[in-house]
Amino acid sequence: MKILIDKLVQGGLGLGKSKDGKKVFVPFALPGEEVKIRIQKQTKDHDFGLIEEIISKSELRTNPSCPHYYVCGGCQLQHVSKEGQIKLKESILCENLQRIGKVDDFELKSPVFKDPWEYRIRAQFKTFMGKAGFFMRSSRNLVDVSKCPILHPSLEGLLPWIRELSLKNPQLKECHATFYPGANEIALKLIGSVEELNPPSNVVGVGIYLPSGERLKLIGRGFGFISACGANYKIGLDSFLQINYKMWDDFIKTAVGEEIQGRVLELHCGAGFFSVFLARRADSLFSSDINSLAVEDARYNLMLNGIKAQVRALKGAEAILSVESDTLFVNPPRGGLDNGEIRAIKLKRPKRIIYVSCNPATLARDVNALRGFYKLRWSRLVENFPHTYHIESVNFLDGI
Repeated sequence: MKILIDKLVQGGLGLGKSKDGKKVFVPFALPGEEVKIRIQKQTKDHDFGLIEEIISKSELRTNPSCPHYYVCGGCQLQHVSKEGQIKLKESILCENLQRIGKVDDFELKSPVFKDPWEYRIRAQFKTFMGKAGFFMRSSRNLVDVSKCPILHPSLEGLLPWIRELSLKNPQLKECHATFYPGANEIALKLIGSVEELNPPSNVVGVGIYLPSGERLKLIGRGFGFISACGANYKIGLDSFLQINYKMWDDFIKTAVGEEIQGRVLELHCGAGFFSVFLARRADSLFSSDINSLAVEDARYNLMLNGIKAQVRALKGAEAILSVESDTLFVNPPRGGLDNGEIRAIKLKRPKRIIYVSCNPATLARDVNALRGFYKLRWSRLVENFPHTYHIESVNFLDGI
């Protein structure tokens, strides 16, 4: 079957239509390409196809740098040029805001991006009997990787040791590694039973965990320190971390700009990555997160940088209803704001909202839910996840 790919959709899939008008999703296909495919899976509403031949190639297509790209599930867009990835992600962002968010008169600000290779400083390696890597695309089968060009070289360099560790400890399921670039240190989180350890010299701590998430043992130090925009942060094995260290400074400058005014309420503060700079701009800052461990991290990191601010473990709606604010700063997980948070925002109506999003679909849903109360003034792509389908953006909503 031959089809023309109309656009790229969330997940990095090309979308076209069969002759009878049925939607067909095709991995590795790009807008404007005519491809010959075979149908891999059929559903009532749409099909999934695999490319057999690219009849006409997009100018955005390039050769992937990773030898495992077409089997490994870690990346979805290495077959697209750097400029092409940004263009396509902006298109998906805008399409979601227009179709789901019902807005089309906002400003799309210029994207923020850096070198797209060797940026990732945290990885979750899967292990099995001397193999180490990532799950195969659309599968739970393990791809034993020899290299990963989006990983910081210090993490890629762990692979031979992880394979040896897995061979000696057959019950090891996963190895989560965090690299702290300023100090050149690594902390490890091992999932499963481990009896024999001989880690590399720059590994400062090893936590051993059950698959349930319970920590059994900590050897050494279970945390390290990072720096961004001149601020210092303590980041533990279980702390949330912005994984693209090359983007830290620009991400902060993009999210914490002149729109931050007056009394600021921050939801989903995590380890306080933005909190330090929000506090410096705001008349007052109240930060909250539902995760009590995240709250402890944020309190410590504010104190580490000589900043006094209130940080409490609260649900988002509870924080909105109990704290008077002029500016609401939200950085929710992929699921976006929950219904209680949306209702509370409509009730309290802070003057402005900065919305940091990692999912354009839920961002657009929330923008639509706030229509009549807020107007989306601008949106800006922040390319934190090159070569993957993930789309991060910073968005400014002004009260009506």
